[in-house]
Amino acid sequence: MAKLSVVKPVAPTAIEPLVDDYLAHCRASGHSMKTIKDAYGRPLRNIMLPFLAEQKITKPSELNNRLMDRLSVKLHDEGGPRGQLSPHSIHAYMRAINSFLSWAHAEGEMGEVKAEPPRCPRSWSTCSVARRSRPWRTRPRASATS
Repeated sequence: MAKLSVVKPVAPTAIEPLVDDYLAHCRASGHSMKTIKDAYGRPLRNIMLPFLAEQKITKPSELNNRLMDRLSVKLHDEGGPRGQLSPHSIHAYMRAINSFLSWAHAEGEMGEVKAEPPRCPRSWSTCSVARRSRPWRTRPRASATS
């Protein structure tokens, strides 16, 4: 039979309530709950906060550009819970994290910190060759006349 033991709760860092305040700000700004949960909440709560805990960062004043660059590199090298991440996914996560960092700076909670997102290759559908080879994509729609 497995031995059970009591796990001591981990005290929240000063950054966690700041993330909650930022998500409340996003909601007050009119973002949908799905956007807040998926586009902002997931990168902040499931990627940034665990990384900061791993690095033993507990205060917003301890965040810096080098630390955020290490997070970007870690995502590139180790991937996420489901495996390797594409540069586009990492870029999206880092955009959400940068949005939080900019908000925290504007609120006077911390200095100016910015994560460097990875370069993303242009997708075929957005390049000029694709637009030229598919002219129907660039033509305005004809108005329906009765």
